[in-house]
Amino acid sequence: MTNIRDSLIYGKNYLKKNNIESYQLDAEILLMKAIEKDKTFLYAYPEYELEERERKKYLKSLRKRANRFPVAYITGEKEFYGNKFLVQKGVFCPRPETELLIEEAKKIFDINSKIRVYEIGCGTGIISITLLMIFPKSVVYCSDVNEKAIEITKRNAELHKVQDRIKILKGDFFEPVKYQEFDLVVSNPPYLSLEDYYNAEPEVRKEPKRALMSKEKGLGAIKKIIRESKKYLVKNGYLLLEIGNTQGDYVREYARKFGYSVDIIKDLNDFDRVVKAKLIKF
Repeated sequence: MTNIRDSLIYGKNYLKKNNIESYQLDAEILLMKAIEKDKTFLYAYPEYELEERERKKYLKSLRKRANRFPVAYITGEKEFYGNKFLVQKGVFCPRPETELLIEEAKKIFDINSKIRVYEIGCGTGIISITLLMIFPKSVVYCSDVNEKAIEITKRNAELHKVQDRIKILKGDFFEPVKYQEFDLVVSNPPYLSLEDYYNAEPEVRKEPKRALMSKEKGLGAIKKIIRESKKYLVKNGYLLLEIGNTQGDYVREYARKFGYSVDIIKDLNDFDRVVKAKLIKF
């Protein structure tokens, strides 16, 4: 295993042997990170000889992946909505389906809107920072209880040059923004039940438990955000929440009790994924 071609073959076989379903993609990503090249380079220069430090880095990454560490924790980065974000162990890993929150925000607001946004549980900051890049006149407040999340969000805001329009706060739910109003409240809250959590893939259980699991069969955090959001939204303001794939019907009816008109948006697999709720009754 000295060149790119042999390294890829070895990596794919090694991960497949260790029951990693995404063995081909993961081997590519880990090799790209080890040699600091893109995918085009991998297949354009299969005879490229790895330096010893690159080879060792790649082998170490493969071993971690075989032990079910998330790829984002190994590489220290994750792509979201076409942009790379820094990620670290101890902070929730971004998911592709969360991009639906961004898509729905774009449908609600004009890109030149001067909107005020609050994100609950910012994690790596992907939602807040992506919204800031899409809506250049917006101001975003975001919060998390995890100090590591606060720090990585600050670094990502600086990386994408939006640090002047984001206020990153430490606290839970609406505690850090008392007496303020927003056009949009957005969150990817914990929504796994205890059963869901223990049935999840091993990679998921490497992430912070508090960012994944909630009481009341996964609905506790969602219900709290719905109940409290109306105090912080302007009239006709919006609430966007990511939810579990069987929670749509319950959440729709629950939100209606608090004065919202509600749409449930499905993901590409036709699962319930996003609640879009407009506040119509104070």
